[in-house]
Amino acid sequence: MNYCDHNYHLWFFLPRAEEQPIWNHKKWLSITEPFNKIITSCRGNTSVRSQQLEANGKNQVKFGRIGWNEKSHQKWCHSDAEDKIFIDTQIWAPSLGQCEKEGVPPDFFMAMNNRAHSSDTELTFGSVIVMALRAEKFHKEQPITSTVCNVTNPVLWGYCQRPWGTKLNNSGAYTNSIQHMAVTGLLKTGNWQGKALDSNCLMDDWEEVFCGGI
Repeated sequence: MNYCDHNYHLWFFLPRAEEQPIWNHKKWLSITEPFNKIITSCRGNTSVRSQQLEANGKNQVKFGRIGWNEKSHQKWCHSDAEDKIFIDTQIWAPSLGQCEKEGVPPDFFMAMNNRAHSSDTELTFGSVIVMALRAEKFHKEQPITSTVCNVTNPVLWGYCQRPWGTKLNNSGAYTNSIQHMAVTGLLKTGNWQGKALDSNCLMDDWEEVFCGGI
């Protein structure tokens, strides 16, 4: 099977702008327990890739290696008085390096992209969260779905089942990857901030779309 052909249970969440972001350290620790059960079921070590800027908005924060443990959570999550600028973070289980070596995408993937750090417009949603479970290993019904929904209070969220990406040719190249969806590929072109959101703002056909939380 090609790398991009593996099938996934995929969710997206657009948390309300007024909600404390999921990368707040206290909020993140409050939801790690159901994630731990998923992480320990994955086939290798988990890695976290976080892009953040120093308070001056110019220098990139150098975290070093980040895994899945309390010390690592403290590295990339923000405290209430945090002055670093959060751009985005990806969680890979197993790590991206292991996935590329094995030729199999992650068993679990999660991406968080901050939409508040560079916006001077009225915000409807403060971030984009994408979460995926490889369907060959996990079934759809998982506690982490309701957990993320409850703590983020999304203005819009949804579910579909789809492959990791779309193959371009026989070389193995692919596009429309779940890996990049939190940044590009979820929402249609245009500014969707400050507007009432529904399925019309989404690029793909999602099997289930919900306005508001559970």
